[in-house]
Amino acid sequence: MYSSFNKMSDFETVFNYANKFKYVLWHDKGQGIMVVTEEGHAMVKAYVKSRSANKSGAQPAPGSRTAR
Repeated sequence: MYSSFNKMSDFETVFNYANKFKYVLWHDKGQGIMVVTEEGHAMVKAYVKSRSANKSGAQPAPGSRTAR
């Protein structure tokens, strides 16, 4: 589950990336929360980390695992 976004634009960017590859299982745009597939977790996590290295971005929720 990904939920700790600093800005709604960060959520939307990561959501669009995950959705493009059909990794999104569930999302709530109003709350800025998304759950991705187990297969997509590594890719989305790497994408988030690459964005975070360049600027503040989203991090996976502490202790979270991918949804099954």
